[in-house]
Formats: sequence, C-alpha cells, structure tokens
Amino acid sequence: MSELGESVFKAVNFLNEFFKDVSRLVTVVEESMTSNKLVSLWGGASFWYSSATYYAPTKWMPRYIARQYVEEAIEDSKPDRKSPWFAFFSVYFTPKRIQEPVAVWGIGMQDEQEDLWQPFSKIALNQDGPDFLVMVPVEKWEALQNPKPLSSFKYQARLVVELDNTQTVEKLVIQPLLEEIQKLRE
Repeated sequence: MSELGESVFKAVNFLNEFFKDVSRLVTVVEESMTSNKLVSLWGGASFWYSSATYYAPTKWMPRYIARQYVEEAIEDSKPDRKSPWFAFFSVYFTPKRIQEPVAVWGIGMQDEQEDLWQPFSKIALNQDGPDFLVMVPVEKWEALQNPKPLSSFKYQARLVVELDNTQTVEKLVIQPLLEEIQKLRE
C-alpha cells in the first residue's frame, strides 16, 4: 500500500471510530429526551447542507450533528413545528473558534408561533461552529443578547472529550437541560 493509501485508510478508520463515539453520545441524549416526552422535529435527520456532488468536496463530510426537540405530539400527530419553545443538542466537529469538537445544548423560545427551523438553523447551524460560542466550557446557562428571531436562547457547552460516559452526560447535559424544560412546562 502506498503512503497515500495508508494515510487515507487511517483517516477514514479514525473518523469512523470518532463518529461511533459521537453517535453513542447523541443516543444517550436522544433516549433521555424521548423518555421525557420530547421528540425531534426532524426524525432521524441530524445534519444538513451536505453534498453528494463531485464538485463540492468541502461538503462531503458532516461538520456537525444537530438535534432539535419539542413536546411529544398527542397520539399520531406530527410534532408541532410552531411550538413556543424547543430544546437542542448539537455536536460541532470542527468549530474554528474552539478548535476542538464541542457539544452545545440549550433552549430557544419564541413569542410568535412561527416554524422553529429557520431560527434554529440561523442561530445554531454553522459548519464552523456556532457564532455565539467563543469559549468552553460554558457551565452555567449563557443567554444570547437579542437572539432574533427568537425571544430567548440560552446554552451550555463542553468539549466532546469531557462527555466520555453516560453518567457524565447525565450530570452535565441531561439533568440541567431537563430542569430548564421542566420550568417551561410549569
């Protein structure tokens, strides 16, 4: 095998293992959200703005994974995309400002009952990491000033390497997020 071949195989194997670890992390969060009657607005979809075209190679690999949750719908209804609030959990693989894979989670609220996709994607979906994230960890809830078009948006963040087991994810991510969700439900 050539040096190039060896390098490519090593890189692909490394990314496969990294993506498996991230998948386990997201699965822990996903299972907790589901057991607390929250569902993803987008089913299993977790990243956007990718490309399958030969002429857009910088978009071939995902640069983040994002989950957005709302209250579970009644019976067989679809989740309400115009909900007054949403919770989210995202992992950014290559955030330029942080220069380490980072997980970000939080809550967004809106005054007007508009579709939640646009504000979420505008604020939180950026290949190079969210614009609002300038340092980690963010251990206490940090609110964005003027998070238009939302009325409020707050988040916490940690390096992905810090979220290396279920107990840590429960303590640092899920418990604080569910406490905030409980406040919204009251």
